[in-house]
Amino acid sequence: MNKADAPYSAEIIAMRERIRSGGVDSLGFISWTADHYSAICKIFIADFEHGDSLQRSPAEDILDILRWAFSGLGHFAPPPQQKSIKAGPIDLQSIYAGMGSCGIAATNFIETQMGLGIPCWQASNSASFRDSCLQDLLLYHLIARTKSTVRYRKANIIETHTHCIDCRHMWTGCRLKS
Repeated sequence: MNKADAPYSAEIIAMRERIRSGGVDSLGFISWTADHYSAICKIFIADFEHGDSLQRSPAEDILDILRWAFSGLGHFAPPPQQKSIKAGPIDLQSIYAGMGSCGIAATNFIETQMGLGIPCWQASNSASFRDSCLQDLLLYHLIARTKSTVRYRKANIIETHTHCIDCRHMWTGCRLKS
């Protein structure tokens, strides 16, 4: 542990060490506020972007939190002159389409921003995205229950899944450089 990491939790320390290693070029976070999921994403040296399927603004203190968490980590810390996090491209859910899919929309926002080659979530096709994520979760569960090695499971989960946060983003919280 680095002395500069002292005020951080073990999870933030691990993330900071991973970033410090030089093997990370993108970050994505899922946020849950007032029974609603949204996403924060940073690709390469671009500013952080916020994806919210209800078009809400990010929490008022998010820039301060990001500056604190990424302090001393170069371009990962939002610059002092940045006053807000811009909204990224994400479809709007409503009572007519996509209702209840904010978590899937937030996950998809991160995946599409990271260039994973999957279609963008659309409220009108939300049921298909939910079905796909459910299939991914079931497949993950079946793979995890087998008596195969951890290495085999991780390789297949990362290679096989395209829409499920539990199968890729929660493993690492960031994308490794190619």
